[in-house]
Amino acid sequence: MRSENVLGIDTETNPLLKFQHIEKAGLQPHLSEIRLLQIYDGITSYIFDLHFIEDKSIFVDLLNTKQFVAHNAVFDLQFLMKLGATSMNIGCTFIMSKLLFHASYPHDNHSASLAEMIRAVFKLDVSKDLQVSAWEKEDLTFEQLEYAGLDAVLVLKLAERLAPAIQNHGLHRSYQLLKAAQHPIAAMQLRGMMLDKEPHREMVMGWRNDLVLSKKEVLALTGIDAISGHKLGKWLENNLDPDTLAIWPRTEPESGAAGVLSTDANTFAEFAYLPIVAPIARYKKRDKLTSTFGLNLHQMLNPVTGRLHCSFNLTGARTGRLSCSKPNISKPLAALPAH
Repeated sequence: MRSENVLGIDTETNPLLKFQHIEKAGLQPHLSEIRLLQIYDGITSYIFDLHFIEDKSIFVDLLNTKQFVAHNAVFDLQFLMKLGATSMNIGCTFIMSKLLFHASYPHDNHSASLAEMIRAVFKLDVSKDLQVSAWEKEDLTFEQLEYAGLDAVLVLKLAERLAPAIQNHGLHRSYQLLKAAQHPIAAMQLRGMMLDKEPHREMVMGWRNDLVLSKKEVLALTGIDAISGHKLGKWLENNLDPDTLAIWPRTEPESGAAGVLSTDANTFAEFAYLPIVAPIARYKKRDKLTSTFGLNLHQMLNPVTGRLHCSFNLTGARTGRLSCSKPNISKPLAALPAH
């Protein structure tokens, strides 16, 4: 509380006893809890074991009044908000990293994990093997404590290097907007989205029926014996007019060979105005509906809240657009058939 510095912060979480059988339960705030809270003030890394601290409200004033920085802060923020830290001033080196990558590189294949960023900035290899160790055990090992305490150090050191780069690239305003968005994003993820199971089940059955009809239509149109990207691409090569073929997107070329025609759902949707493409576009749309927004969503309902808790990813796209994953619930309504 006496420190006037920005504080590095990190958490280690473990699944609650009754949810330890669920894979990756320790990453879900409703199924787990904070085991360790690590804070680095620029001199000392403090590690608090919350299993042995009955009154966790003692941290609320600290969390709500000091300035912090974390890596992938939205994850930690969900757990800290449950402790009562509802007005944290928390920066994020993950967001900084993604903004700098988007500003500096023509593609988005760079990992912005803490280990990768430490390697890129400091030329150091940091093992993350203990990240998935047994944090629920009563007595943690020295190696676990050392690993946990070091993460809080690394994130502050990384922030000290990235913050000037954000200014130099003219990204300060973008960063501040994304930083401010962390609280509503964390709150949305905690709240989740309701799924009315029975109406959804009926809708999925309708999609599946439509899919069967669409598949028959595509097979009759193309004359192929089975629908695959390779076979659809070959058919398109032989049946599209030259002008359309010239502008049809292609995959990235490999080993000097020209890329093949793209056959994903988005590409077919883009050319759905063409009569020869429309049946395939309808099939692709219904296939994506049944696979992405089908009955598999029922298996993803949280056993505590009964709701879907997806991840809304800040800087998820190069444009700065928010993306959604695990599951992607950002565009199911837009993808529904007209009827």
